Amino acid sequence: MPLPEGHEELNQQDPERYARLSEPFDSISDADAATKAFFQELGVLREKYKIPDVLVSAIVTAYDKGVPEQRMMTMQYGNTALRPYIILSLYRNEHPMLQALMEGMTG
Repeated sequence: MPLPEGHEELNQQDPERYARLSEPFDSISDADAATKAFFQELGVLREKYKIPDVLVSAIVTAYDKGVPEQRMMTMQYGNTALRPYIILSLYRNEHPMLQALMEGMTG
């Protein structure tokens, strides 16, 4: 399901912000601490705005032995039985892009 009408401004691209946020953390432990804090604050916001089910994935970059490494973490709040349905909904929304990506990898 796409964003409700009037929510498009929430999905705007900002290359300068993205570049700033993409700077690697000094260490994996720093990245882990930041993502833990992020997920904790997200849990508070979920309660504040009465959003029962949330599935979020985050990618951060951190230095590991001097080499930048990307790490992906996923957190779910709410009814874990809904996780496959949330993922399926995301897949349906992104299917054309995913299909093109897969064809590009095999083509």
